[in-house]
Amino acid sequence: MIITKIEGYYQYYPVVAAVIGVEADGKKNFMTAAWHSPVSFDPPMYGVSIAPQRYTHNMIQKAGDFTVNFLPYSELEKIHGCGRLSGADTDKIAYFGLHPVSGHIINSPYLEEAYAAFECAVYSATPGGDHTWFMGEIKAIHGNDDAFVNKILNLEKCQPALYAGDSHYTTADSKIISRLQPK
Repeated sequence: MIITKIEGYYQYYPVVAAVIGVEADGKKNFMTAAWHSPVSFDPPMYGVSIAPQRYTHNMIQKAGDFTVNFLPYSELEKIHGCGRLSGADTDKIAYFGLHPVSGHIINSPYLEEAYAAFECAVYSATPGGDHTWFMGEIKAIHGNDDAFVNKILNLEKCQPALYAGDSHYTTADSKIISRLQPK
């Protein structure tokens, strides 16, 4: 099968859903994002793709920083909801009962619910098609000690929320994991 009229493509899903946090002009907001990625080890950088019409986009431009929060599957209603309601119209913190924590290095908050969270200072903002790629230098990492074993996510203790596209989610099964040895 070859597709030449590309109207939407979802072959890269599932991906870990992330919740992006930001504070600007005295207001905190959290937005769900599926398009995000590590970018560099040295310096440590992480990027997220956000459409300019999203409320969070303008807030990140003003703030100059953001957080990337990884919540477990048990927090799925919060994850999904933060991607469906706009912070311009709804106080998502109150509506979903989120627990923001002040950043230690940057101004933007991270979420207490997160098993891992990155505090990122904007390094660059690059337009790309209908989104902007915000690349942030990671200034601090917060993590739940129980969620990791030797830097690897402990799937028995903390199941990541995986976005499968079109409002569908799943998670990883700890019984299906392989560690391959290099040849």
